[in-house]
Amino acid sequence: MGAFMACSPTLNWRRVQVQDLQARLPCKPDNAARTVALGTTPTLLQMKGCEADGTLFVVSHLRATNADAAAQVAAQWQTLTLKQFRAKSTTPDTWRAPSWAARHVSLRADGSNAQGGPMQARLTWLNVGSDIYHLAVYADTVTEPMVQSFFEDLQIQ
Repeated sequence: MGAFMACSPTLNWRRVQVQDLQARLPCKPDNAARTVALGTTPTLLQMKGCEADGTLFVVSHLRATNADAAAQVAAQWQTLTLKQFRAKSTTPDTWRAPSWAARHVSLRADGSNAQGGPMQARLTWLNVGSDIYHLAVYADTVTEPMVQSFFEDLQIQ
């Protein structure tokens, strides 16, 4: 199945840049930015994401006021994401973060889509100094080939 997904015409992997992180998305990304209240001051959240084969892929970034505050902001972001996803259960994911990530949290979650139907997610937050990156995959069923292609070859510039 992995080879099939890699060759699928709907999955056209390309490099994207979100702040200093280079990642790969399987389709042309949409861009969004908004101010969010995480940490002690409102901060700009930047996102790039796309949907392919019924799966949503998102890479996001925000900058905490400093490196010490980044862990707290990442924890708040994690709580907010799980709440918005209406997560019913979470388990730690065994994905190995790149060595340049000072801290990371990776989770598998079962929750609900906007219509209330069941959905799965793979969620990761990576801290690099005061920068926090969030990578997410949402689908009815999240498969390892989806996640592996998305999470591989992350680079900080």
